[in-house]
Amino acid sequence: MINGLLFGLAPSVGRFMPTTAADALMGLKTTHLLPPAAGGAVLVGWTVVLGLAGIALTLRRDVA
Repeated sequence: MINGLLFGLAPSVGRFMPTTAADALMGLKTTHLLPPAAGGAVLVGWTVVLGLAGIALTLRRDVA
């Protein structure tokens, strides 16, 4: 819901959200979407950032 709202109000920012990047990767032809390769790169970036955040939180909270 927030992704759609952000894409509607500020497409230059909303196109870098995970769901719209996935739409670009699938090759949808909506205006303001990234090219498919850039959509894939954005999804890899989200995965790396969220993965590192998860690792940092796990190490900080000492969940073993």
